[in-house]
Amino acid sequence: MTIADSARLKREILLRSMFPSMPIAAHVRFTEVLEDVDAAPGELLFDVGDAPDRLYFLIEGRVAMEREGQAPWVFAPLAVVGVIDAVLERQRTRNCRALEPSRFLAVRIGEWFDMMEDNGQVARGAIRNFAAQLHRRWQKVAPRLERHSDPPPPAGPGPLETYDKILALRGAASLRSAGMQAIASLATVAVPVALKQGEVLFERGADDENLHFIARGSIELTGDAAHHPGQMAHFDWSSTADSDPERAAASRRELFSRFADTPTLVIGGHFGAGHIRREGDAFRFEAMA
Repeated sequence: MTIADSARLKREILLRSMFPSMPIAAHVRFTEVLEDVDAAPGELLFDVGDAPDRLYFLIEGRVAMEREGQAPWVFAPLAVVGVIDAVLERQRTRNCRALEPSRFLAVRIGEWFDMMEDNGQVARGAIRNFAAQLHRRWQKVAPRLERHSDPPPPAGPGPLETYDKILALRGAASLRSAGMQAIASLATVAVPVALKQGEVLFERGADDENLHFIARGSIELTGDAAHHPGQMAHFDWSSTADSDPERAAASRRELFSRFADTPTLVIGGHFGAGHIRREGDAFRFEAMA
């Protein structure tokens, strides 16, 4: 099957908006198996009792999934329609009716599950989309339900699994040319290190032979950009390391502005770790206790 360049471009834009981390090879395969489906106002895309043979990505228009005696579910563009019955491997429990002229990209269930089995990022994207739709439904229903207990506290980040390590290592600039086998081998020996907000990974001058890759969160190494917290209020204070004082002052201002009033932990090579706070046109350093 061949696809016109304009149609292929539209499909790739849709896929990248829904699955931004999907590899290029998976995008190519996904683009080839999608089918164009149009529905006129009032037309049924599928009915109650039908087999869930396709998933539908809504790209234009609006549709409603209806069931007698229950409120309809209305979907807008970029929604995935018909996924629940497919995942639960059951016949359609609601019909799907176009409320206005609507266009879809459809994929057969067998092709979809094959792609999820072959590519973990596709599977994660599908789970994220599915969970987001369920969450939106819950937000609408929850206020009408009686609460029998307090909600549980939010869960903290879980431990890094081997797959998480592989994703982190693949994203590292220094490993872009490494093969998948090498990255997988490296992931098996990589030791997770967890830092709470404010904790220091290493100090200036430390004898540390480890190579660190950030899998979650963020840290900042200031290096020689700033030698003293006072430079956050006085950008023009220069040290002997500033070969171009005017450019150095501009760099400090840009650096401090980027991380001011954010959760990013800034590690000053000369004055420890903390956070940057904005004070008028200048900044101040709030050291971690």
